[in-house]
Amino acid sequence: MIRSSTKVTDIARRIVNLKCRWAGHIARRTQTRTADGAAKYWNDGHGQVDAAWTGFPQDGPMIWSRLREYPGCGLHRTDHRGDLWGRPKPSSGRYMAEKRKKNKIANVSTSKQLRSDELVVHRDNPENNPKTPFEFSEANLNRLCAVIQNYPEGAQRSALGAALDLVQRQIGWIPISAMHKVAEILSVPRMRVYEFATFYTMCKRRNRGKFNVKVCVTTPCMIRGSDIILQAVEVATKCKTGGLSEDGVFGVDIVQCQGACADAPVMVVNDDYYEDLTLDNVYEIINALKAGCIPPQGPQSGRFCAEPCCGQASLLEPPPAPGFKLQPALAK
Repeated sequence: MIRSSTKVTDIARRIVNLKCRWAGHIARRTQTRTADGAAKYWNDGHGQVDAAWTGFPQDGPMIWSRLREYPGCGLHRTDHRGDLWGRPKPSSGRYMAEKRKKNKIANVSTSKQLRSDELVVHRDNPENNPKTPFEFSEANLNRLCAVIQNYPEGAQRSALGAALDLVQRQIGWIPISAMHKVAEILSVPRMRVYEFATFYTMCKRRNRGKFNVKVCVTTPCMIRGSDIILQAVEVATKCKTGGLSEDGVFGVDIVQCQGACADAPVMVVNDDYYEDLTLDNVYEIINALKAGCIPPQGPQSGRFCAEPCCGQASLLEPPPAPGFKLQPALAK
């Protein structure tokens, strides 16, 4: 066993030596520098390679690194995940990227990148700071008190979601001063309100205008042309996605599934759903909002709710009363 191991080691050393001599021969011809971080010459003048190891200890001897000779550029070390000549493996992301580039195939879609201050970081500005005036209206304050009474003493924090929803319905968004007011009413630390408002994406922590137009871009809506609907919304409102129109009336956002996949494509304005949209529908809805009118919500194709194109085929009769088909003893 020892002899066999020694022979294998000796053969491996000879292979490494031959490969290094081969690399040194090419390097003498090209007189080029290496592509690794040390920028050393491949050739030490004696037919050997002066950098027997790469800059990555886990790669082992240079022979196990991938070598490639570029025309006019000399011998370079390439990505160790490729094959012997530096070509990416078919399973690698680099291979797929090069294939898409070669075949002129565009990426399907990428998620919109959100700024950090839209996620968990607050920065004071003239519009949103602790001194921004906010007070609950009398009606909303009465509603909040009624909600708080639904919970036992000491569990008022359970009304946090309802309180922030009332704030958003009153002024359209949730400034940090309103969060402080909610924390004061519910007797909870301000951090608990921050955690809730930054976790749930339906909590809007910046002004989204009088009409917040949200276009669904999930798979069913995307297949039905939500990207074209989004472009039409941007043109009609003169507002880019994630921004606010100059007059402060419209704010445009992209959202994920709104639960109306059977009626795709879908657009939500504040709390009103507009479904089965076409380009003409988009312009009609936006123009009506500009004129101060709230257009009828629901499917814009004329069908009722999510009924099939051939008309309603189920639930044609009133549903039976509770206890239907139960045993008499259980129905009492």
